[in-house]
Amino acid sequence: MMLRLVLICVGFALSIGSARAETRVALVIGNGAYRHVEPLRNPPRDAAAIARLLAGAGFEVSSHVDLDRRSMRDALRQFAAKAERADVALVYFAGHGMEVGGSNWLIPTDAALASTDDVEDEAFGLQRVRDAVAGARRLRVVILDACRDNPFVKRMTVARRSVVPGRGLGRVEADAAEVIAFSAAEGKTAGDGQGENSPYAGALMKRLVEPGVDVRRLFGFVYDDVRRATAAEAGGPQEPAVYFPRMGGEDVVLVEKAAAAPSVAASTSTANLPTASVTTGNPPPVQVPDADALAQGDFQIAARIGTVEAWDAFLGRHGTGRYAVWARAERSKLAAVVPTGRPPEGATSPPDRPASAGRSDETCPAVRKKLAGLLTALSPFDETCLKPGDEFRDCEECPVMVVLPTGRFRMGSPPNEAGRHADEGPQRVIAIDRPFAVSKFPITLNQFQSFAIQGRYRLQTKCQKIGGDWTQFVDDFSKPVTCVSWFDAAAYTDWLSKRSRQVYRLPSEAEWEYAARGVTDDAAPSRRYAHGDDEKLLCRYANVYDLSSKRAFKASEASVDCDDGYPRASPVGKFAPNAFGLYDMQGNVYQWMADCYSPLTYSVPIADVSAHDTTNCAMRVARGGSWGKGGVDMRVASRAATAPATGAITMGFRVVRPLRQTP
Repeated sequence: MMLRLVLICVGFALSIGSARAETRVALVIGNGAYRHVEPLRNPPRDAAAIARLLAGAGFEVSSHVDLDRRSMRDALRQFAAKAERADVALVYFAGHGMEVGGSNWLIPTDAALASTDDVEDEAFGLQRVRDAVAGARRLRVVILDACRDNPFVKRMTVARRSVVPGRGLGRVEADAAEVIAFSAAEGKTAGDGQGENSPYAGALMKRLVEPGVDVRRLFGFVYDDVRRATAAEAGGPQEPAVYFPRMGGEDVVLVEKAAAAPSVAASTSTANLPTASVTTGNPPPVQVPDADALAQGDFQIAARIGTVEAWDAFLGRHGTGRYAVWARAERSKLAAVVPTGRPPEGATSPPDRPASAGRSDETCPAVRKKLAGLLTALSPFDETCLKPGDEFRDCEECPVMVVLPTGRFRMGSPPNEAGRHADEGPQRVIAIDRPFAVSKFPITLNQFQSFAIQGRYRLQTKCQKIGGDWTQFVDDFSKPVTCVSWFDAAAYTDWLSKRSRQVYRLPSEAEWEYAARGVTDDAAPSRRYAHGDDEKLLCRYANVYDLSSKRAFKASEASVDCDDGYPRASPVGKFAPNAFGLYDMQGNVYQWMADCYSPLTYSVPIADVSAHDTTNCAMRVARGGSWGKGGVDMRVASRAATAPATGAITMGFRVVRPLRQTP
């Protein structure tokens, strides 16, 4: 069977999203009752399952089974009219398909195909299906589950030598507006399967509506799932093939962060995100892709929290299955496993120390004079003299760090916040009892290059910019480093910890949001942005997708109606700082968090501000938005779920350093 995905970008705005609700339409066809060859068992079941899946993800679905040529023609015509008014249009076809004379064809149930000359009269060319989705404004998707071992090929008469039927479906070159995926390599066939669904349909059911996942990663996951499902086949595992054009570094997603039924507000994620482009509404429970893997991750988080409330929240999401059985057992034992922060390898966390231990008021002024030089190797005693707002740098290559005050804040977004995502609540009060410092700016190209050269580190990712390939260390060195994966960022913190003999790491979500909000009192109102709720003031504080971006990318509209002067990434520190003296906490580049992403994170109270991590973390969190995102993603509470291996031209990071007890 073959899966083909066709995506068309409408300018740069494809990944920017929109404030209005997206319209998504889908046509699903399952042909199994063929009249002139042996019927296929699974296509009608596959189609029914995919139709339910898409409907749950917010698509208006037209579903058909066993269509003859006339009915299939009518269904495509009617759907083409719907696609003209849609943002996203998708066609899924399960049944027989074949390649003849270099073209791919879909076969209705009444086709006889006695000769290769009959193909044009009795079947539908792939181009006809692609034409049916062509009117959609943002994204066009064609999925052909049609690579089965085709009995028509064995009985057809070859009318002309130049028109020979092939085995499976033929290669299709993706142009600048297409992404094409096959369920099997060109000329290969894929099995119908022995279960309730074909192996490829089964993988699609797990992955197709996985929220916020870039389509390139999505089909990578499908590839892995299909190979695992067919590993024992006599001819070897089935290997899907995908052909991508240049698409740039921004994530292109089919379903935003949390699909709502049946109309979904199109905004951003993931993270990405993406990067991660991630959007939610207030969705009812939907069919979650790869439920067992999600349950495993949530189980590990609940185990680390170790409270009755945590297990209740877990069972509210995963009430059945093996993890539910274990969760009920853990709940009954009330095993308390509190999450604790883990310092990077090669460094040790600073011990708690009373503010007055070994110090005198007479010596702190000398320390503060020492701090005025900024480049300061702080001793344990020196750290006890630090005050909120102080800046220091542990080594020549180290970033400037800003000391944050202790305090309490309300994490997450209130239910009535404009653009709110479902995974941002419910809100809870977090106490910041241990002092820590945050890098004043995102890590720059210059700083990351020092690590790469001294640590002999090779970047683990490669990404693209609009117009061609982009490689690291060729741009303004005062700009934030980009194209870094979560693993690249973690490697930098490990090196920095060893270089400085201090503990450096990525921030937890709680630490980052506290630093971004710039408030120390949980009674303070929850604002959309650090400066307040006015989106039009963003250009004073953040590099966003604005009027300058609109001009540079010749887009039809800007996401934010202001002009910050930077259509792409800007040097760090060009915008106003927040109340804690931190720059670029919102906009410019997304920032990797230490946390593993899970909707469960906000469902239960947590014991401290440590990152919530799991052994097998499929998605990490990125925060802060970027120069390619609009006002919804600049919100302090916005979260983007992003695969940790992702690198994008909008993805960077900053670091934190725990401190000993300060006044």
